[in-house]
Amino acid sequence: MHGAAHQTPQVLQVAVSAPVQDRTLGRVRLQFATRARVVDVPREQRTAPTGRVWVATPATTSLDLVDDPDRSGGLSNAGTVLAELADGDRLTDDALADAARHFPITTIRRLGRLPDTLDLAPLTGGLEQLASEHRRAPITALDARSPPDGPLDHRWRVAVPP
Repeated sequence: MHGAAHQTPQVLQVAVSAPVQDRTLGRVRLQFATRARVVDVPREQRTAPTGRVWVATPATTSLDLVDDPDRSGGLSNAGTVLAELADGDRLTDDALADAARHFPITTIRRLGRLPDTLDLAPLTGGLEQLASEHRRAPITALDARSPPDGPLDHRWRVAVPP
C-alpha cells in the first residue's frame, strides 16, 4: 500500500483484532494477523474500489515488519522496506517514535538498530529516547528465535549474531 517493495506483493497482510481465516479473493491472497493493538497504532484511511479502508502508516508498517519478521521474510527484507520508505520521505523520526510507543521494547531496539546499519541515523532519535527509558530491560537478541548471544550493540542493547 506504500509502494515500498522491489517486487509485487504475493499476499496482502491485514491486521485484525480477532482471528479471521486467511482467504483468496480472485487473484488477491489475504493473510490475517491478529494484533491486540490494531485500533491503537497510527493508521490512515485510504479509498479503495469498495470503499474506505484503514491502512497502517509507514511508521507502523516498519514496526510491524520488525515485530513479526517471519511475515516479512526476515529482518533483511524489513530493512529493505524501511530504506525504501525512508528514501521516499514517507518515514520520519517523529512518526517512528509515535508509533513505537505501541510496541514492545524488543521491537523498538531491533528497529532502532536497522537504520544504523542502513545509514539512516536521522530516523533514530525518537526511538533511542524510548529505548533509553528501558535500559534495565534484558539484552534483546537481534533474531527473536535465538538467545541473546554475540557481540552487543551498546546503543540499542541488542546482541548481534557473529
